[in-house]
Amino acid sequence: MHRRLLALSLLALAALAPRAAAAEVVNKILLRINDRIVTQRDYELARDDLKRDISRRTLDADEKERQLAESGEVVFKNLYEDLLLQSRADQLNVTIAEQEVDGAVQQMRESFNIQNDEQFKAALAQTGMTEKELRENLRKNLRVRELVGREVQAKIKLGEDDLRRYYQKNVDLYRVPEQVHLREAVILADKVPSGEERQRLAREIRAAVVGGKTLDEAVKAQKEAGASSGVSDLGWVPRTDLDAGIAQVSWDLAPGAISEPTEGRGGTHLLQMVERRPSYVRPFTEVSSEIDASERNRLFRDRFAQYEQELEKDSLIVAHPPDEAVGYRRLIGTPPADPLESADAPGALVPAPGAAAPAAVSPSPAPPPLPPVPVPGRPSPEATTPPPPEKPPV
Repeated sequence: MHRRLLALSLLALAALAPRAAAAEVVNKILLRINDRIVTQRDYELARDDLKRDISRRTLDADEKERQLAESGEVVFKNLYEDLLLQSRADQLNVTIAEQEVDGAVQQMRESFNIQNDEQFKAALAQTGMTEKELRENLRKNLRVRELVGREVQAKIKLGEDDLRRYYQKNVDLYRVPEQVHLREAVILADKVPSGEERQRLAREIRAAVVGGKTLDEAVKAQKEAGASSGVSDLGWVPRTDLDAGIAQVSWDLAPGAISEPTEGRGGTHLLQMVERRPSYVRPFTEVSSEIDASERNRLFRDRFAQYEQELEKDSLIVAHPPDEAVGYRRLIGTPPADPLESADAPGALVPAPGAAAPAAVSPSPAPPPLPPVPVPGRPSPEATTPPPPEKPPV
């Protein structure tokens, strides 16, 4: 599994690696920023890489079609930002020592549990990428991290007074709703298909609890017979996390009381109230680190967009995007995605900036990640990341 994940990450980095075929093809320049260029061949290789990646994803047909349709814009946007940032790094003579690249390679191997050179070479071979090409692309990532750390992240200043002002202005964001702690026993529909029979068994369990038995004791016989899975502790839940029918029969129970049998997902449910916790506002001391991280992330996004605009004003830029990529500018201004910090990766390639932040940035809590080199063919987060699934009701 780790080797597969490493190969996927290396595939993302491979898009940055020079291709021998590109040198053999005479083709026009699509993009120039100062002394750096992107050719038609560069664009086509990156676009084709992205389309292959999208085709492998588990997506519904409409979403896959949308991403494929936007692939040209996404690729050109990434190439554009790559040149813009690398050109600025050229101007400032940002350099990365070999020891830093060595450390990045080693951390990559450790993150993916690559235990020896043979495993590492095998993972590289799956991508058609050499170790030299990998090291060069890691160097580019580290170079842009250093650049943006100096010119964007280090200028973000947040003190405790700023955090307290935000807290006071948005205190309702930190209000925890009333919650209850419930335990549950279910007569399973797949084991007892008859609704009447499930109701009868549930009423017997309820009567035993009312008569003084614990819920575990009362449900024991049905658990042993396979009609119930036993008692489940639902923990602390707000009303919004409960199925409407279950909330109706359980929300106002007194501690220790048990609900009437009610039909719900999976069978007939009995709910027992353990205790209740009223609504309260989380104190500033508890949420200050969350506010700090959120505000740093917001400021970072804003400053990064401004930073790119400033670089554009001071740069010689000539862009001739293909027809399929003419809308690329609508994507510019979002910190680019890191190819080695994807959601399915067990660890980041390079230590998070919070672990070794620039001197002007407080290292605790960690500031937002520095954007690495935009990877040709790597979609921007807003174009590819689905929203988190909603928590299903209990």
